Amino acid sequence: MQANPAEVRQDLANVLSLSVQYITMVFLILASFTALYAINSRGRIEGLNLFEMNRTFGLVWVGRPFLLIRSLSAMIILHTNVLNISQIGAYTVFTSPTILWYNLVLAAGELNWLIFVLNDSFSFISQEFTSTYALLSSLSTWFIMIVWTALEPCEHVAYTDRHCTAIDMDFGLHCHSAFVEVGFVHRIGLSVLICVLAIVLCFLLEKYVLKSGLSMDVPSLLLSAPAKYMLVLDDWSHKGVLFVDKPSALMAGIISIEHAGGLYLFDIKKWRMYVLHRAPLDRETPSRFFHAIPMLE
Repeated sequence: MQANPAEVRQDLANVLSLSVQYITMVFLILASFTALYAINSRGRIEGLNLFEMNRTFGLVWVGRPFLLIRSLSAMIILHTNVLNISQIGAYTVFTSPTILWYNLVLAAGELNWLIFVLNDSFSFISQEFTSTYALLSSLSTWFIMIVWTALEPCEHVAYTDRHCTAIDMDFGLHCHSAFVEVGFVHRIGLSVLICVLAIVLCFLLEKYVLKSGLSMDVPSLLLSAPAKYMLVLDDWSHKGVLFVDKPSALMAGIISIEHAGGLYLFDIKKWRMYVLHRAPLDRETPSRFFHAIPMLE
């Protein structure tokens, strides 16, 4: 069977739309469980880690392929011109509405999904510099895309070019009357190039100029690269044991349940279950550690 060329665009749009809806639903569910964990921990959590929900949930729970699809959908929106047919007097013309500023800001910010994937893919190189340069690369890419799209918005190309080709002599004519182009693939390529250059330049700036990389070593194998380098864990070590609050653990792909004195951990990254028994903590221990998960391996 051969695909109908007329249906390819619509099918692709449906795939992109359903993928974005799936990602959004996963995020809503995970955000709800994060709120429940925070309430159960009586607010004794690392609040700064909540700013990394998009990155950690996306990379750990959703996966890179879906994030790339979401980023691609944003680039298509940014670099596709919307055409409406309007009637002015006796004439019918194409009109192109201006993209609203808040839609522009939101769509440009969606390119950060590609930044997240690239940050994670090359974290074995950036290592302790990941947390600082990743934020800088995300903000710089967002700003550049807003400025570029605002100053040089995507505009359609249309012109008449009538030519006909005879089909089997007297059978009929196949004619093309005009050419209309509303999207530009080269602008998508430029967007990807901007993301790559932003990552490379921000990493070089961070490593050789700013030099503000984190020095804390997180040896736990339960934490993925996004969690290890992006989550704030500086004040969560007690007597040589690293602890992670339950909402942050959920971001790292660890579902935790306490029952009958045992702490049950399910790691979705490895699809493995762990059972820990808490060591007794003295009264001088800060209260946040009573609700946190010890990273014992």
